[in-house]
Amino acid sequence: MSKQRWFKMHPFPIKFTLVTNPETLTKLCKQKKWASPDLTESLGATGDFGKHQVVFVETKQDTWDIFDTVVHESTHVFQHMIEYIGEDTVGKEFEAYCIGFISTTLLKELARQQKEHNALHEKRPEGLQT
Repeated sequence: MSKQRWFKMHPFPIKFTLVTNPETLTKLCKQKKWASPDLTESLGATGDFGKHQVVFVETKQDTWDIFDTVVHESTHVFQHMIEYIGEDTVGKEFEAYCIGFISTTLLKELARQQKEHNALHEKRPEGLQT
């Protein structure tokens, strides 16, 4: 797998990323010296690590449920961004655009990760498929 990709929405000082399996999340948390969140029976979660937001989305669910989970978790990323800069309220249109941007960014990253995963598995000889 490639290096973890982090995304930013200017002017916010927060970075966010997407993780699609618990093992990668555990590895990332260990590398960054963060406590790993409990993902027992979770289809999605957002880990709040100060200036870093880690979005976990379980991909072993229906495509529409994945989209729903990404938008739901994107809302939590946005909420954290607003709290982090000390704002209590924001305009509804601003909120909608921000959540749209975060969701689209995460969905594009999900598509990239799935394409990379599929390419890795296509190159393996017969019998080594996982």
